[in-house]
Amino acid sequence: MLKKTYLIMAFSVCMGYAWGKRSVRKEIRRRNFSARKHLAIYKPWLEKMQRGESIADFIVNKGYKNVAVYGLGKPGVSLIHELRNSAVDIAYIIDQRAEEIFYKDIEVYVLSDGLPQVGAVIITTVNDQRELKEKIMSHMKCDVYTLEEIVME
Repeated sequence: MLKKTYLIMAFSVCMGYAWGKRSVRKEIRRRNFSARKHLAIYKPWLEKMQRGESIADFIVNKGYKNVAVYGLGKPGVSLIHELRNSAVDIAYIIDQRAEEIFYKDIEVYVLSDGLPQVGAVIITTVNDQRELKEKIMSHMKCDVYTLEEIVME
């Protein structure tokens, strides 16, 4: 009986180790994918800036005076910094963690809130962009762009 208990414990430890190792590998792959997506945005964005172009130019040329920024990760914060001293008004930020976030003088909402009207929403997250774009368009009557679309144009 004791031998059987030890075998079960050893088996459980081995399975836990294998499952944990699998989970770690999965998380590393997810982070690597995210890092590659960030690089795919930042590289053309930097090249655009070196040519004297800006995302604010894109927004103004499309005729928008105010926008909402979806996502307050690194790309979202970078976009806000770029638009701060431009002709574009950042009306608010949309983020799933709105209750946890306070961002200087810009209001932060969740998508399900009753959102004020803006000219466009710019999605700065790198994952699930297509689904997110559809979801935003179902909640709001405005144009929706991904940051990637803007920097690639």
